[in-house]
Amino acid sequence: MALVVALAARLRIGPEVVWRVPALTLPREDNPAFAELATSEAVRLFAERAQAVRPDFVLCEANAACLAEICRRLDGIPLAIELAAARVSALSPMQIAEYVSDRLRLLTTGSRTALPRHQTLRATIDWSYELLSDGEQRLFSRLAVFTGCWTLEAADAVCGEARHDVLDLLASLVDKSLVLTVEREEQTRFTMLETIREYALAHLEACGEADEIRSRHAAWALTLAETARPAVHTQEKHEAWLRRLDPEFPNLRAALRWSGEACDAERALRLADALWLYWVVHDTSAEGRPQIEAVLGLPGVTAYPAILAALRRGAALIASNQGDFATARLHNEAALVYYRGQGDRRELGTTLNWLGAVACEQGDFAHALPWLEERLSLLRGGDNPQALGFALYHLGKACHALGDLVRARSLLEESVAVFRHGGVTAMLADQSLAYLGEVIEELGDDARAGSMYREALTDLSRIEDRLNVASLLESFASLAAKAGQPVRACRLIGAADRLHEEIHSPRSLASSPRHARTWQLAGRQLAPEIAEAELAAGRRMTWPEAVAYALAEGGGESAD
Repeated sequence: MALVVALAARLRIGPEVVWRVPALTLPREDNPAFAELATSEAVRLFAERAQAVRPDFVLCEANAACLAEICRRLDGIPLAIELAAARVSALSPMQIAEYVSDRLRLLTTGSRTALPRHQTLRATIDWSYELLSDGEQRLFSRLAVFTGCWTLEAADAVCGEARHDVLDLLASLVDKSLVLTVEREEQTRFTMLETIREYALAHLEACGEADEIRSRHAAWALTLAETARPAVHTQEKHEAWLRRLDPEFPNLRAALRWSGEACDAERALRLADALWLYWVVHDTSAEGRPQIEAVLGLPGVTAYPAILAALRRGAALIASNQGDFATARLHNEAALVYYRGQGDRRELGTTLNWLGAVACEQGDFAHALPWLEERLSLLRGGDNPQALGFALYHLGKACHALGDLVRARSLLEESVAVFRHGGVTAMLADQSLAYLGEVIEELGDDARAGSMYREALTDLSRIEDRLNVASLLESFASLAAKAGQPVRACRLIGAADRLHEEIHSPRSLASSPRHARTWQLAGRQLAPEIAEAELAAGRRMTWPEAVAYALAEGGGESAD
């Protein structure tokens, strides 16, 4: 005989087979069409229950996106959606969406015919919570400090129990459906629905453990971030560590926020200093910059001058990527004063390099060249290939901007060689290769330049370095315009325009003239309305589509 039993936890008897009932399907978050929203199980349930209390309620294009947002915030939980829908008798969908962030307060009135534990969302979770053992309740509450998902090792480090206890208790919470499992790259991770997490966090606050557990969480996050940072610079570990940090970043971000709220200046400085490179590599400077600036504004940061100087350099690079060279220069100059005073030749050299690069972007070569030459002289004969490669790269860019193409080529060729043979990440060699291609193109060897662009774009697109991808799309556009392929050139310019906007990174002062020349050359070969239409076609491409288009042999010159 076979029995089908609906329970909140496993029975753990005999040959039991468990099938977990998933939450209702939710619509995608990237603004899907109304037809797709209307097929979502969660959205349809909301509409049906709303019509039960207000017969004139209709799911339509005007309210579908709002209903989808409500359902997402409620994690697709049927009871939560039903309780929210019951509110349409007094609130509009937009008002419900505003209030639903406080799920447990809003969703308090259900059917009187239901069991008491099913009449409100809080009552339902209360009932499950009260069935837990003391150890399960304690772990359940502590796990609320995690944002997104976490590993068993992280739970062990943060929640403060012996490993076997954490494993057993966590497995029990999974069996009771209060914690969910997520499989990612052959590793089991754990998560909570946000509704459940909100409830658990309230218990953590009530029991007085919140500050202690958040402090443990921040300590774990700091250890992870500082361990990862050196590896991000190395060829063999770069991509592995980025993959390691990607799923943890919501927790790292939360730890940084909590450290700031607690005015823990040292921990906040160290975390921000360990994380800024992640924001740069992932082209998310728009997210990272306000968080770094908030840390720099905390009381007490001047008590840690070494970390402060290091973070100001990170803040400078992020500001530079966003085109704010004046702020970047101020941060770098402050760091330079500190490192000169300390006599720290290594960090002084790095700061001179970045300061010189910013001055070049501002067109201030009178200051840039001495800084960059000093930087290079500090590195010759040393054992820091990454720093030497950067110094050669930035001095090469300065020489290029001043029209000294022969020296620029020599410096950039040496930069590529140093990066490739120094054991650092290939991304850095590809950046130098891309700029070397521009110099080679100006020297008249378009075929060789195109080969360099192709190699660099292939590698940099694979690691999603969108800032350099945008620049390379313009390099391909330049070659296309000169080769009599104006349609291809216009589309690539449009794609580069869109990508610059997406990553909040305007063109640099140095690259703007080339962009203008390419657009003028392509525009002279087409009627104005066709050129604008092809530019718009390029702007409709996603960046991976634009990369594929740039790398396609033959150019795809037909205007369709």
